[in-house]
Amino acid sequence: MSLPITVFIAAKNEEKNLPRCLKSLEPAERTVVLDSQSTDATPQIAHEHGAEVVQFEYDGGYPKKRQWALDTLDIQSEWVFLLDADEVVPDALWAEIRNALSGGAADDAYLITKGFHFLGQKFVHGGFS
Repeated sequence: MSLPITVFIAAKNEEKNLPRCLKSLEPAERTVVLDSQSTDATPQIAHEHGAEVVQFEYDGGYPKKRQWALDTLDIQSEWVFLLDADEVVPDALWAEIRNALSGGAADDAYLITKGFHFLGQKFVHGGFS
């Protein structure tokens, strides 16, 4: 059963990272790749994984990609989840999300603290979250 979540993935030339990201998003009701005119296989990979692709051309002003998507696209789900193409949502987080949303009165928003990894190792020091 899918969760009432639309995932927006910011991407440009992310053919290496995108498959792993998209595979981790199966519980979401809808996935949209916000592509910035990729010249690699990013759009094709997104379509192969069942994601929608919307092209975005940044003109240097406001709004930037994610805000543009929130303001412009038709969002039917109750929740929106913003990701970058190199990010992955682990099963444990999906379980937490499912639990939070099934409890009835959910909060208006949630902040998810990132965990930074390099070469399979979690950073002990560093990062910006």
